[in-house]
Amino acid sequence: MVRRRAAPVQAPEDPYAAALEQGRQDARFQAALQEREASLRDQIAFDVRAREFAKAIPDFADYMNMGADVPASALMRELVQKSEFGPAVAYFLIKDWYEGTGELASQISQMDAIGQAQSFGQIEQHIRHGYNQTAYPRTATRAPAPIAPIKGGATGPKDIHTLAKDDDVSSYVSARRGG
Repeated sequence: MVRRRAAPVQAPEDPYAAALEQGRQDARFQAALQEREASLRDQIAFDVRAREFAKAIPDFADYMNMGADVPASALMRELVQKSEFGPAVAYFLIKDWYEGTGELASQISQMDAIGQAQSFGQIEQHIRHGYNQTAYPRTATRAPAPIAPIKGGATGPKDIHTLAKDDDVSSYVSARRGG
């Protein structure tokens, strides 16, 4: 014989509790919608900055396509997306990953949030104050030519102790007399 379970008895729904729950859901929905809109605005702004940066750096698009392999935390990606220098920072980190030591992005991604933000800010400052992504240009210096070293000439005075050990006593005596 199979026993049937009784259907759970539902308490009559409280209209206040239902309205309160609906309001919470609406507030969460509105917050999620606003967050999504802000994310889209950030992505569009990043795309505009990336197009401008790509005009100056011809291999930018190639490096960005290879960027999926570079370790980056969600915070790093968000910082790159929101930063004024985001495309340049991304290019710097990706290029370091493939052509440099490759340790910078990995080290930053393993830091806590504050360390990531500080490191990101340091890279951003480096770029803001004149980092040239292709190479540092060699500039001609205005400094004068170095002076020529002194060549040859007389040797310095001999040590009086070595003069005393020599067979020639006259040099020792003249050195003692100051002459």
